Amino acid sequence: RLRNSLPGAHSADPARDLFNVALQGVPLAWARPFAPRFAVGGGDLKGEFVATAADGGFSLRPKAPLTIAGMTVAQADKPLLRALDVSLNASVDYTPHGWQVSAAPLVLRSGDATLLTLDLKAGQLAGPNQPTKATGKFCAALPALLAQPVAGGALQLSGGELAGDFVADLGTTQALQARLAFTHLVADPRLTTEQLPAISADLRADIAAGGQVTVNAPLLVERAGRKSDLALTGTFTPGAQGLTIAARLASNHLVIDDVKILAAPLAPSRPGAEQPSVPPGEGASASATREAAPPWAGVNGQVALALREVVYSNLFQATDVAGTLTIDAGALKFEGVRAGLGNGSEAKISGGVTFDAQAAAPYALAADLAVTEFDPAPLFKALNPGQPPTVEGRFNIASKLSGQARRLDEFATATHG
Repeated sequence: RLRNSLPGAHSADPARDLFNVALQGVPLAWARPFAPRFAVGGGDLKGEFVATAADGGFSLRPKAPLTIAGMTVAQADKPLLRALDVSLNASVDYTPHGWQVSAAPLVLRSGDATLLTLDLKAGQLAGPNQPTKATGKFCAALPALLAQPVAGGALQLSGGELAGDFVADLGTTQALQARLAFTHLVADPRLTTEQLPAISADLRADIAAGGQVTVNAPLLVERAGRKSDLALTGTFTPGAQGLTIAARLASNHLVIDDVKILAAPLAPSRPGAEQPSVPPGEGASASATREAAPPWAGVNGQVALALREVVYSNLFQATDVAGTLTIDAGALKFEGVRAGLGNGSEAKISGGVTFDAQAAAPYALAADLAVTEFDPAPLFKALNPGQPPTVEGRFNIASKLSGQARRLDEFATATHG
């Protein structure tokens, strides 16, 4: 319904309404020509706007928010979103100097749960080659958000929030800065009852015209009063053969127990997951789910390591961990990886992990490990705090390591030397 408030073409009173637009029930099917790859369903779109003259242009303001009840989205018969109630307060300003749109806020709900609240502003100055710029802040309830089909059950959380803000510059070279904070994370109790850490990140990504992405992503992990830091920097270049990376992973202090707990919510817990039997001796747990592809599928390149201090169970630590992880032809290789183990002891490892999609235990590890002047007593105490060390002394060790596993996390128990 359109109501024009002016008898003529021009407004003598700039503050006077130009026209009202009331959407009393627009079928979502009308959006299909604008998004032919998606099937959108649910209740009708409703809302009301008023337009006024402003600064030689016009301003569009909401009198009632745009709403959709029970929205669903699917692609190729695969559901992505379901049972979403959408509410949006949107405004538009247009003048000879440029334009700006605002969503303040956009709210997504499902039942009694609020999935996402987003405040967004975007605009562009008039003139040639002016970039579009956007700023915003958001808050998401992770369990409700991850329950949507688009998440695919990848994370299993019963509690947690994600909050952050961002600034984007969408010119010829695009730039994105974002601050993220994951707090109050609670894993599905069927996976673990341990406390999950809080994670914060301050990210920067620059995207060149050819698609190459340069990333600077420092992370801080906090748990039980301890702090671990990680920083990923490098370039990611898409191509016909997949993604090529050249990156560096650095840390000043890394507590393994605090970081490895993050893998718990990633464990699949969906009923009916593939669990074929494993031949004896292949080292895979009978209850594990076989992975269909490695995490590095479609990726090639190198990641250099520079970890100053790595702590395991507060009783054993490695220092100055350095080396290169190379991904080539589907294999993950360790090249020149070394670590100091204290009191002049040093460990060096070379080798790699391959993946055979046809094997019952698709991951295979083959590596050479050399350790000099090593006292294993602190390591034994870390592994079994209640027992005396199995052996004490200083040793030089040369070993060949091997193992097969369904999942990468199984190598902790499936590796033999």
